[in-house]
Amino acid sequence: MSDSAYQDDHSDELRSYEREGAINYLLSGILRSREAIELPSNEQCFDEDVNVYLAHLLYSVCLPSYSEWTNQYIAKHTIDVQELLDQCEDIFSKYLIYKLNADHLLLKMSVFKDNSIVSKNQQLFAQSDGYFMEKAKSYFEQAAIFNRRVYHKKTAVSDILQKIATHFEIYQHVLFEMRRDYFNFSTMFGDPSFMSFMAELKQYEHEMSREQKIDQFLDLFCRYKKYKDESTRIKLLVLGNEIKKIDNSFSFDLEEAAKQKIVVKRTRNEKTNL
Repeated sequence: MSDSAYQDDHSDELRSYEREGAINYLLSGILRSREAIELPSNEQCFDEDVNVYLAHLLYSVCLPSYSEWTNQYIAKHTIDVQELLDQCEDIFSKYLIYKLNADHLLLKMSVFKDNSIVSKNQQLFAQSDGYFMEKAKSYFEQAAIFNRRVYHKKTAVSDILQKIATHFEIYQHVLFEMRRDYFNFSTMFGDPSFMSFMAELKQYEHEMSREQKIDQFLDLFCRYKKYKDESTRIKLLVLGNEIKKIDNSFSFDLEEAAKQKIVVKRTRNEKTNL
């Protein structure tokens, strides 16, 4: 089982492009929330990777299979976490317990926090919030440690978990700010018309990326035909490979193109004279 299993194992419930569109939607919401509360990315540390992690987490929670799969690892009460840890022997299971309970507390204290109920004893609840916050930080930190033990090295995920542990209040605040956006999304999630819109949006972004890169390619090629410099030739090769990854129908041959032959093929059998 992979490290990101709880986020990706059940991704077949939606087609790939729908999933990517949904995650991009949630990521945009996170970025808007950070801007709204003046907590921009990369202010305390580089944390664009944390934004992506949180978007994937919010997406996963919407999947019906998420709770079915994670229930075995998430404790109903924090005092039960140690009991779960004592029941397993392998390192990876311990890592999942820390990670999933950390995620659970983060969401419970942000997206799913109910501020409509005002306690008669504000101080008691403030202490309770502080208690859960410290537990969440501890779980994230332990998850980062166990992640490194599982893979015998420092990983991108362990870095992300450590950043959340260190700056927990920031991400708690960001997710709390985007509660409305998230619940609007979860309400529409699975609706055919909404998912169709997400797919169309992803396709539009894909086409825009392709067209922008082709424009860059043509500009570089004009320069290469004029100067024949090695630096531009290398840039053309790199950019051409990037376009090829986006669009299999794209092909080019610099040597032939320099002789003004038609070598760049676009989608729908379009060709560009170079």
